[in-house]
Amino acid sequence: MKPFFAHGKLLISAEYMVLHGSLALALPLHKGQTLQRLRSEDRNVFSWDAYEAENLWFSAKFNPTTLGIIETSDQEKAENLRFLIKTLIEMDPSFQRELFTWDVETVLGFSPKWGFGSSSTLIALMAEWAEVNPLDLHFRVSDGSGYDVACALAERPIHYKLREDGPHYRHVKFNPPFAKNLYFVWLGKKQSTAEHLVDGCLLRRPSAARAIRVPFRMARRLRIGISRGECTVQNRRSERCVPANQVMTICCNCR
Repeated sequence: MKPFFAHGKLLISAEYMVLHGSLALALPLHKGQTLQRLRSEDRNVFSWDAYEAENLWFSAKFNPTTLGIIETSDQEKAENLRFLIKTLIEMDPSFQRELFTWDVETVLGFSPKWGFGSSSTLIALMAEWAEVNPLDLHFRVSDGSGYDVACALAERPIHYKLREDGPHYRHVKFNPPFAKNLYFVWLGKKQSTAEHLVDGCLLRRPSAARAIRVPFRMARRLRIGISRGECTVQNRRSERCVPANQVMTICCNCR
């Protein structure tokens, strides 16, 4: 059976302020996450295994009837996954029968420590499987802006904006003159977006009257924070810089 695939994401501008109506520029990555359905051998257990490359980084087993957690490698992640599944079933009750016919195996094309969208790609994957609107699902389970879920679906860079009537995004071109000189630098830190939104009191929904316009003029010595405490993109060399195209192709069809 053909697996589902969703793109990772890279936010270029309007970090966090996208929640207040700022126009964001974001890139879908060629690297992302796949979800493969495997025929269940035990209908009394729903198994979920998540890999990064060949390394198992999360696993859980659920009771298909009650969605109780039978065993897991990470209790918090298992509870978040259970909440996502319950929300999907609330959106489409018929999905429960389809879901528990299978076991699930996911594979990340990047380290979950990098902040490139392990959660947003999962939301997009599950929404595609259940045939529900991925952004509707996102806003039921997350307080984030949803730009990352839009990137998971996009094939080119996007402008993304929250308006009073909901999220809006469109494909745009992004091919700056310094594109060949962009480098990824992982700072060795991982911070939960959800926790930071709470700590920073950024959970208010945007108002068009408060919208902040963010220009996309970028200086030659551009230094862009991807996500607080996670990564940085730079266009100058250092011992810790790795050319972006050696780590992954930055975006899909940027030209």
